[in-house]
Amino acid sequence: MSNIDSSEGNFEVEIYDYVFEDLSIRELTERTNRSQTSFKKEFQRHFEMPPHKWFIRQRLNHLRLLLIASSKSISEIGNACSFPNTSHYIKLFKKEFGITPANYRCQYARQHAEELAE
Repeated sequence: MSNIDSSEGNFEVEIYDYVFEDLSIRELTERTNRSQTSFKKEFQRHFEMPPHKWFIRQRLNHLRLLLIASSKSISEIGNACSFPNTSHYIKLFKKEFGITPANYRCQYARQHAEELAE
């Protein structure tokens, strides 16, 4: 039974290792030694959403942290998070968070300045 638990945790660890790599489902199945069908089922069971959607969400969440923690440009941050097409990732970001990356950064800076002033 512990081997099953161990392989369960290993699957998640393996997936997190590939968050910022631009891999197809086929490449992920090969790297995790699973068939495409078993990979998708196991992925859904662990992460409760399809792989593509999960990877985009993880990258966007990381991007959001970089927006407030660095002074890099929007496009540099996008590239660092495996989004080479800036306009595409801005659309994805706005769809996910309801605000553009630049506006998110400004809004956070304004809120942070107000909190420091209090």
